[in-house]
Amino acid sequence: MELIEHLTEQKNFASIALTKPYSKILFGLRSGKFSSVKEGLKSLTIGSLLSMIQIESINVAREF
Repeated sequence: MELIEHLTEQKNFASIALTKPYSKILFGLRSGKFSSVKEGLKSLTIGSLLSMIQIESINVAREF
């Protein structure tokens, strides 16, 4: 994975971060909204998480 934490200019950081499916987490880490990737992942909706890992849908069946 390409390291982008060394980029000091927001424009340069954004140009690379926006090409990643997990850009929300990258921006959150950079801004201090998230203190870890785990925290960023926990903030995602299931739809965002599925999109990030490039799964279109998932069926969950419960048996009682």
